[in-house]
Amino acid sequence: MIFFVPFISIFFAVGFWLLFKGIKSYSLGKQSLRWSETIGTLSACELKEDYDSDGNTWRVDVDYQYSVSGVEYSGSRLAFGYSGSSNKEEHSSILKKLKSAETVIIKYDR
Repeated sequence: MIFFVPFISIFFAVGFWLLFKGIKSYSLGKQSLRWSETIGTLSACELKEDYDSDGNTWRVDVDYQYSVSGVEYSGSRLAFGYSGSSNKEEHSSILKKLKSAETVIIKYDR
């Protein structure tokens, strides 16, 4: 029993951490719906593959530039909460849409 409590506590801690990250991403996503928008241009957009003992993970990496009130900015966030997964088709579809776009809509918070 002495070993069981610390062991199970690790799972609770990881679970609460994942829950916190999910709630934070959801909250930021909701807030961003009210943010201002501008037009940006993609400077890089590629499908990345990571390997580990569980298999392959895919994600789309982007770099973009935009201007607000004459000040130039750059960014690399695709979306709040976006992360890689083993579903290559899903990420390939995102990549295809981005590569076909001449410009992208950038949301920013003043």
